[in-house]
Amino acid sequence: MTKHAARSVAILLGCASGLALAQYTYDPSAADELDKPGILYFGSARDERGAYVADVLVVLENIQTNYTLVTDVRGRFRAKLPPGSTLASVRASCSKPGYRLLRINKRASPAGPDATVQIDCLLQRQSGR
Repeated sequence: MTKHAARSVAILLGCASGLALAQYTYDPSAADELDKPGILYFGSARDERGAYVADVLVVLENIQTNYTLVTDVRGRFRAKLPPGSTLASVRASCSKPGYRLLRINKRASPAGPDATVQIDCLLQRQSGR
């Protein structure tokens, strides 16, 4: 396991302790992950100044299962969800200790909701941290 992967696992375990339903974690080193059929979900997490935020826990929930992702060092994430995981059927949440969520923007690609879905999280650093 790489140093980055081990760090991501540690963060997931620490942040997701209350997410017993989380069943899937995106592994960016698994290149074939994006070759699977389904809908590409991607996005980023930024703070109120526009800076990307690493290690944000992103949970995508649909009827079938929950997908737990962590933003990379550039504040970005991506994963393939099963076909039928449309913009309307997936609920997104973003969190990181020391930050509070301001808003989540979800939008389908111009090619339609079955192509890609972008989810961007806007977080605010809590004072005193």
